[in-house]
Amino acid sequence: MLEQEIYDNLFEQSISLLEAGQNACDHLLADRINDTRFGITLRLRPNKDVLKRISDFQKELIQIDKSQYYPPIEDLHLTVMAIIACEEGFNINKIPLEEFKMNIIKSIDGIKSLNVAFNGITCSTDALLVQGYSLNSNLDKLRNNIRDNFKNSSLSDSIDSRYPIRTAHITIARFTKKINRPKDFANMIKENRIKDFGIIEFKEIELTLNDWYHTNKTINLLDCFTF
Repeated sequence: MLEQEIYDNLFEQSISLLEAGQNACDHLLADRINDTRFGITLRLRPNKDVLKRISDFQKELIQIDKSQYYPPIEDLHLTVMAIIACEEGFNINKIPLEEFKMNIIKSIDGIKSLNVAFNGITCSTDALLVQGYSLNSNLDKLRNNIRDNFKNSSLSDSIDSRYPIRTAHITIARFTKKINRPKDFANMIKENRIKDFGIIEFKEIELTLNDWYHTNKTINLLDCFTF
Protein backbone atom coordinates (compact mmCIF):
# COMPACT_ATOMS: atom_id res chain seq x y z
CA MET A 1 0.00 0.00 0.00
CA LEU A 2 1.38 3.42 -1.00
CA GLU A 3 1.94 6.15 1.58
CA GLN A 4 -0.78 8.33 0.03
CA GLU A 5 -3.30 5.51 0.27
CA ILE A 6 -2.44 4.92 3.93
CA TYR A 7 -2.81 8.63 4.76
CA ASP A 8 -6.09 8.91 2.82
CA ASN A 9 -7.53 5.84 4.52
CA LEU A 10 -6.65 7.23 7.94
CA PHE A 11 -8.30 10.54 7.09
CA GLU A 12 -11.47 8.97 5.68
CA GLN A 13 -11.85 6.62 8.65
CA SER A 14 -11.29 9.33 11.27
CA ILE A 15 -12.35 12.82 10.17
CA SER A 16 -16.11 12.35 10.65
CA LEU A 17 -15.51 11.00 14.17
CA LEU A 18 -13.32 13.99 15.04
CA GLU A 19 -15.91 16.36 13.59
CA ALA A 20 -18.57 14.76 15.80
CA GLY A 21 -16.37 15.07 18.90
CA GLN A 22 -15.90 11.31 19.12
CA ASN A 23 -12.11 11.25 19.19
CA ALA A 24 -10.16 8.72 21.21
CA CYS A 25 -8.08 9.95 24.16
CA ASP A 26 -4.63 9.01 25.41
CA HIS A 27 -5.17 9.06 29.17
CA LEU A 28 -1.55 8.12 29.92
CA LEU A 29 -0.26 11.49 28.69
CA ALA A 30 -1.39 13.27 31.85
CA ASP A 31 0.85 11.00 33.93
CA ARG A 32 3.94 10.93 31.72
CA ILE A 33 6.24 11.37 34.73
CA ASN A 34 5.20 7.94 36.01
CA ASP A 35 5.08 6.27 32.60
CA THR A 36 7.70 3.51 32.61
CA ARG A 37 7.28 2.49 28.95
CA PHE A 38 10.67 2.73 27.27
CA GLY A 39 12.19 1.25 24.15
CA ILE A 40 14.83 1.75 21.45
CA THR A 41 14.13 3.63 18.22
CA LEU A 42 15.96 4.44 15.03
CA ARG A 43 14.69 7.89 14.10
CA LEU A 44 15.23 11.01 12.00
CA ARG A 45 15.10 14.55 13.33
CA PRO A 46 13.55 17.28 11.10
CA ASN A 47 15.54 20.42 10.30
CA LYS A 48 14.80 23.89 11.66
CA ASP A 49 12.75 25.04 8.66
CA VAL A 50 10.33 22.10 8.81
CA LEU A 51 10.11 22.32 12.60
CA LYS A 52 9.25 26.03 12.35
CA ARG A 53 6.42 25.35 9.90
CA ILE A 54 5.06 22.57 12.09
CA SER A 55 5.28 24.77 15.19
CA ASP A 56 3.41 27.56 13.41
CA PHE A 57 0.66 25.13 12.43
CA GLN A 58 0.45 23.79 15.99
CA LYS A 59 -0.13 27.37 17.17
CA GLU A 60 -3.12 27.63 14.81
CA LEU A 61 -4.53 24.43 16.29
CA ILE A 62 -3.96 25.72 19.82
CA GLN A 63 -6.13 28.74 18.98
CA ILE A 64 -9.01 26.28 18.51
CA ASP A 65 -8.21 23.81 21.29
CA LYS A 66 -5.32 24.39 23.66
CA SER A 67 -6.27 21.45 25.89
CA GLN A 68 -4.72 18.79 23.63
CA TYR A 69 -1.09 17.66 23.69
CA TYR A 70 1.13 19.29 21.08
CA PRO A 71 4.65 17.84 21.22
CA PRO A 72 7.30 20.57 21.49
CA ILE A 73 9.65 20.87 18.54
CA GLU A 74 12.48 19.11 20.39
CA ASP A 75 10.29 15.97 20.63
CA LEU A 76 9.22 15.84 16.97
CA HIS A 77 10.72 13.02 14.94
CA LEU A 78 10.22 10.53 12.13
CA THR A 79 10.41 6.91 13.24
CA VAL A 80 12.45 4.77 10.85
CA MET A 81 12.04 1.64 12.96
CA ALA A 82 11.06 0.70 16.49
CA ILE A 83 14.00 -1.57 17.21
CA ILE A 84 12.38 -2.46 20.53
CA ALA A 85 8.82 -1.20 21.00
CA CYS A 86 8.24 0.67 24.24
CA GLU A 87 7.30 -1.59 27.13
CA GLU A 88 6.94 -1.18 30.86
CA GLY A 89 10.05 -1.75 32.90
CA PHE A 90 12.39 -1.95 29.90
CA ASN A 91 16.00 -2.46 30.99
CA ILE A 92 18.62 -1.48 28.41
CA ASN A 93 21.30 -3.38 30.31
CA LYS A 94 19.64 -6.64 29.29
CA ILE A 95 19.95 -6.12 25.54
CA PRO A 96 23.02 -6.62 23.26
CA LEU A 97 23.43 -2.96 22.30
CA GLU A 98 26.63 -3.44 20.31
CA GLU A 99 24.96 -6.14 18.22
CA PHE A 100 22.12 -3.67 17.55
CA LYS A 101 24.60 -1.09 16.35
CA MET A 102 26.45 -3.50 14.08
CA ASN A 103 23.20 -4.57 12.42
CA ILE A 104 22.25 -0.93 11.86
CA ILE A 105 25.66 -0.05 10.39
CA LYS A 106 25.27 -3.03 8.04
CA SER A 107 21.77 -1.85 7.08
CA ILE A 108 22.90 1.70 6.29
CA ASP A 109 25.76 0.58 4.06
CA GLY A 110 25.20 1.81 0.51
CA ILE A 111 22.48 4.32 1.39
CA LYS A 112 23.64 7.86 0.68
CA SER A 113 20.71 9.90 2.00
CA LEU A 114 17.01 9.81 2.80
CA ASN A 115 14.90 12.40 0.99
CA VAL A 116 11.44 13.12 2.39
CA ALA A 117 8.79 15.68 1.42
CA PHE A 118 6.42 16.74 4.17
CA ASN A 119 3.12 17.71 2.66
CA GLY A 120 -0.33 17.82 4.20
CA ILE A 121 -2.12 16.78 7.37
CA THR A 122 -3.95 13.56 8.11
CA CYS A 123 -5.54 12.25 11.27
CA SER A 124 -6.32 9.14 13.23
CA THR A 125 -8.95 9.08 15.96
CA ASP A 126 -6.30 9.92 18.57
CA ALA A 127 -3.64 12.03 16.79
CA LEU A 128 -2.72 14.41 13.99
CA LEU A 129 0.11 13.62 11.59
CA VAL A 130 2.18 15.55 9.10
CA GLN A 131 2.30 13.39 5.99
CA GLY A 132 5.80 12.44 4.86
CA TYR A 133 6.61 11.03 1.43
CA SER A 134 9.86 9.31 0.49
CA LEU A 135 11.27 10.89 -2.66
CA ASN A 136 13.31 7.82 -3.50
CA SER A 137 13.32 4.17 -2.44
CA ASN A 138 16.00 4.58 0.23
CA LEU A 139 13.72 4.66 3.28
CA ASP A 140 11.99 1.45 2.23
CA LYS A 141 15.36 -0.06 1.38
CA LEU A 142 16.75 0.87 4.82
CA ARG A 143 13.75 -0.58 6.63
CA ASN A 144 13.96 -3.80 4.63
CA ASN A 145 17.71 -4.01 5.27
CA ILE A 146 17.09 -3.68 9.00
CA ARG A 147 14.42 -6.40 8.96
CA ASP A 148 16.71 -8.70 6.96
CA ASN A 149 19.78 -8.09 9.12
CA PHE A 150 17.88 -8.61 12.36
CA LYS A 151 15.87 -11.58 11.06
CA ASN A 152 18.49 -14.21 11.69
CA SER A 153 19.76 -12.76 14.95
CA SER A 154 18.67 -13.12 18.56
CA LEU A 155 16.91 -9.75 18.12
CA SER A 156 14.42 -10.85 15.47
CA ASP A 157 11.33 -10.74 17.72
CA SER A 158 11.83 -7.09 18.68
CA ILE A 159 11.62 -5.47 15.22
CA ASP A 160 8.23 -4.03 14.19
CA SER A 161 6.61 -5.83 17.12
CA ARG A 162 3.71 -3.35 17.29
CA TYR A 163 3.12 -3.01 13.55
CA PRO A 164 5.26 -2.84 10.40
CA ILE A 165 5.93 0.85 9.82
CA ARG A 166 5.38 1.95 6.21
CA THR A 167 5.10 5.74 6.24
CA ALA A 168 7.31 8.76 6.93
CA HIS A 169 4.92 10.73 9.12
CA ILE A 170 5.53 13.03 12.09
CA THR A 171 3.00 13.04 14.95
CA ILE A 172 2.22 16.67 15.82
CA ALA A 173 -0.75 16.37 18.21
CA ARG A 174 -2.28 13.76 20.50
CA PHE A 175 -5.75 13.96 22.00
CA THR A 176 -5.95 13.86 25.78
CA LYS A 177 -9.65 14.73 26.06
CA LYS A 178 -12.68 15.33 23.86
CA ILE A 179 -11.97 18.00 21.26
CA ASN A 180 -13.16 21.50 22.00
CA ARG A 181 -14.99 23.01 18.98
CA PRO A 182 -14.69 19.73 17.04
CA LYS A 183 -16.16 21.09 13.78
CA ASP A 184 -13.67 23.97 13.70
CA PHE A 185 -10.85 21.57 14.52
CA ALA A 186 -11.89 19.17 11.75
CA ASN A 187 -12.16 22.05 9.29
CA MET A 188 -8.60 23.09 10.10
CA ILE A 189 -7.45 19.58 9.21
CA LYS A 190 -9.46 19.60 5.96
CA GLU A 191 -8.11 23.00 4.94
CA ASN A 192 -4.52 21.82 5.39
CA ARG A 193 -4.68 18.43 3.71
CA ILE A 194 -2.03 19.57 1.19
CA LYS A 195 -0.14 22.16 3.27
CA ASP A 196 3.56 22.29 2.38
CA PHE A 197 5.94 21.78 5.31
CA GLY A 198 9.13 21.41 3.27
CA ILE A 199 11.61 18.83 1.99
CA ILE A 200 14.55 17.36 3.89
CA GLU A 201 17.59 15.45 2.74
CA PHE A 202 18.50 13.54 5.88
CA LYS A 203 22.19 12.79 6.24
CA GLU A 204 22.20 11.25 9.72
CA ILE A 205 20.04 8.95 11.79
CA GLU A 206 19.73 8.59 15.58
CA LEU A 207 19.51 5.50 17.75
CA THR A 208 17.73 6.46 20.96
CA LEU A 209 16.55 5.05 24.24
CA ASN A 210 13.21 6.80 24.60
CA ASP A 211 9.86 6.89 26.31
CA TRP A 212 6.61 6.36 24.39
CA TYR A 213 6.36 10.05 23.46
CA HIS A 214 10.06 10.70 22.74
CA THR A 215 10.10 13.33 25.48
CA ASN A 216 13.36 15.20 24.96
CA LYS A 217 14.38 15.28 28.62
CA THR A 218 14.16 11.48 28.85
CA ILE A 219 15.96 10.75 25.56
CA ASN A 220 19.29 8.96 25.75
CA LEU A 221 21.12 9.25 22.42
CA LEU A 222 22.80 5.86 22.08
CA ASP A 223 24.49 6.58 18.75
CA CYS A 224 24.26 8.68 15.60
CA PHE A 225 25.02 7.27 12.16
CA THR A 226 25.77 9.27 9.00
CA PHE A 227 24.95 8.25 5.44
